[in-house]
Amino acid sequence: MPKNVTHHMTFPDHTQSFWQLGAIQAASFGLPDLVIGQQIVKNYDVGSALFAIIVGNLILWIIGLAIVAMSIRDKKKWHAIENAVEYLGKPAGVIAAIVLLLAILAWYSLQLQSSAVAVKALIPNIDWLSIGTIAVVFGLVISVMAYGGIRLIKKVCVFSVPFLVLFCLYATFISDHSVALNGPWRLSLPAVSIVILINLPGMINLPTFFRHSRSRVDSFFALTIMTVFMMFFQATSIWIGIDNPKMIADVSCTGLACIFYYIFAFIFLLLATTCINLVNIYFVSASLETLMKAHTNPRNYVAVGLIGTLVYLGAHYGAPVLFLENLVDNFIACLGIILLLALLTRIVVHHRPRTLDKLVSNSCWAIGCVSALITLIQTPNDPSHAFMIGSGMSVLSFIVAIFVEETIWASRNLPKTSR
Repeated sequence: MPKNVTHHMTFPDHTQSFWQLGAIQAASFGLPDLVIGQQIVKNYDVGSALFAIIVGNLILWIIGLAIVAMSIRDKKKWHAIENAVEYLGKPAGVIAAIVLLLAILAWYSLQLQSSAVAVKALIPNIDWLSIGTIAVVFGLVISVMAYGGIRLIKKVCVFSVPFLVLFCLYATFISDHSVALNGPWRLSLPAVSIVILINLPGMINLPTFFRHSRSRVDSFFALTIMTVFMMFFQATSIWIGIDNPKMIADVSCTGLACIFYYIFAFIFLLLATTCINLVNIYFVSASLETLMKAHTNPRNYVAVGLIGTLVYLGAHYGAPVLFLENLVDNFIACLGIILLLALLTRIVVHHRPRTLDKLVSNSCWAIGCVSALITLIQTPNDPSHAFMIGSGMSVLSFIVAIFVEETIWASRNLPKTSR
């Protein structure tokens, strides 16, 4: 085991099948994934939105493939932060753990907000039941459920996936929203970047869940299942016609079909919110194991859920949680890109030693993060623009660093007769 890798820990439930792994990630897509397709349609067209969903998720599949492959080494399975430690060193691993922890608290809070808004839209006539009350109840219940750990998450998500799919199909069937497929199928980089940004942090964190797989084959097949489900859920919103959580109550229907829809939509929101935030809480295990250097106690999961609920209350009273989420999402995205470039370089560059590899990776990650921060401050309502600038600067700086390294090495090792 490399010296710079944290001590590998054993963990329960390491025999999950491809279906269980895929179902956990598919059930945790959350409301932002459900509405992303229609949001893209508002700015482009149906053909471009579908093209962006397909291309964006295939890119995410490739990234996930590399990330999962990186996490299976030395006949052991490593979580997300251990991957960062291997390629960037312990100090960067600690920073990544803190960034991930902040991201999870922001994700948890914003999922509570989205779900509470949607539930309130379904039951608007109950005056005493406010959006804040619904969100806090969700947060407290899910926090307590998190005590069950990975085994409970598996059971809840595997149970929920069929219902989530059936609801989307039913909503598509009864909706009178018309969709024209005669638009141009253009490849829009901003649209693709939106699809990538919303799920890239989850891809970077896949090893935290995939370390529970029973085999490498199960991990890779689960990745494919997850990708197909992501495409399905994202495209569904185009046919249902919803571009924000509140619109889940605006699907046009009449009679008995409408009664069934409202019942199904309410259950759908309960299951989707529970799955995504249970998964969010478990993501934090990688950070806690890194920062505390010990097994994660189930009580810590409950504490994370409670803190996430408090973060929601802070956001409810004006705290800039959305800006924090966009910022840490971009930081994690830049980290993922640097990890992929570091892996590719390690595969290709065998002809010379790279004594500064971790310094280069850390510097390029920092350049990407600073670029994303500056861009996000300038355009706070366009996180995809910050993603393109931050990731682009990470890639550019890494390529320049490798170019300089290779040139210096080659010039120092030229045969004397050719100098």
